[in-house]
Amino acid sequence: MIRHNRNVSESWQRLPWRQFRRNLFRLQKRVYKAVRVGDLRKAKSLQKLILKSTSAQLLAIRQVLQANSLTEVLSSTTRQRVWQWVIKYTLDPAHEGNFHLHGYGWKRGFSPQDAQRMLQAYLSEIPGHQTRVIKIDLGKSLEKINPRAICKRLIAPVEIKRGIRSQCVSVEKSELITSLLANIFLKEIENIGKLVWYGREIMIILQPQDHPETILDTIRHSLAKDGIELATEETELIAATDGFDFLTWHFQVQKNGKLRCVPGLKDFQAFRQKVKHIVNNSNYGATIKAQKLSLIVGEWRNYHRHCNMDGAKFSLYHIKYRAFKVFNRETKQNRQISQQLINKAFPRVNSGQNSTLSNTPGKSYS
Repeated sequence: MIRHNRNVSESWQRLPWRQFRRNLFRLQKRVYKAVRVGDLRKAKSLQKLILKSTSAQLLAIRQVLQANSLTEVLSSTTRQRVWQWVIKYTLDPAHEGNFHLHGYGWKRGFSPQDAQRMLQAYLSEIPGHQTRVIKIDLGKSLEKINPRAICKRLIAPVEIKRGIRSQCVSVEKSELITSLLANIFLKEIENIGKLVWYGREIMIILQPQDHPETILDTIRHSLAKDGIELATEETELIAATDGFDFLTWHFQVQKNGKLRCVPGLKDFQAFRQKVKHIVNNSNYGATIKAQKLSLIVGEWRNYHRHCNMDGAKFSLYHIKYRAFKVFNRETKQNRQISQQLINKAFPRVNSGQNSTLSNTPGKSYS
């Protein structure tokens, strides 16, 4: 007998999700191999199977369910987002072999930390006082992509191209689709120099002899062929000694020539707000607070494990001291027990700041 309530269904939980992922991966792997050998007819035929695959459709629904409530999934906007996930499953294997080596946004097995480590490696190769970077945010430009230009580049069956032409896929509003298309469109600019991008953000590391205006003109000319206009406000030339933000990190070359990478201001403020909310919540006892904090702090420290976390701010000294005073106020606590709870609430994570950079992804199609 299957029990149901408002939030969960046992029948949904018991679905063979691991088998669904295997089924989808097998089809994607066949698409990838067909494209590599130049058999586009077979690749498009396999892509049609992915579109009709129950495994792909259920996995797409699951992706959306993880970010939305069940009632929100019934809306037309969310149903459209499910369709976008299915399209992503279809397009990914056909184009992954052509993606830029250091475009980490939507490549299987790569994470933001891979982009972070590659950027750190590039910045460390050039003398600090001479390092300059060009930061490009393609957010607005990608929203203006001509649907016809998209269809010319895509390896996809007619069904997907027809949907894009009629704008049924809502490319201009889809983070999934636009970030995927960025990897496809920017293939032509991969030879302009050392660059790293993740999603819509691109960082180009300039050599001392490079001319930034020449590089930007090359990029604008390449994108203009496909009807993409790169606005002036979307580009920024920055000296590495002044510091710049990339994703959730702040990079800066210090006066001594050493690179310093720390969590970004917005990211740290959001994290600190979460911690304060738990520490100051009178509904929880010290033990419960320590359990909740250990999850948040452990996840945050692990995400920023390649950063320089020295100093009182990022070592969380003041936050820990505040939590200790709150814990120690409880009548059942003494200093020793409070300190034990603090050690539990703020777990240490092994820093990977000096670890060897690996370019090996998790699981590829090849």
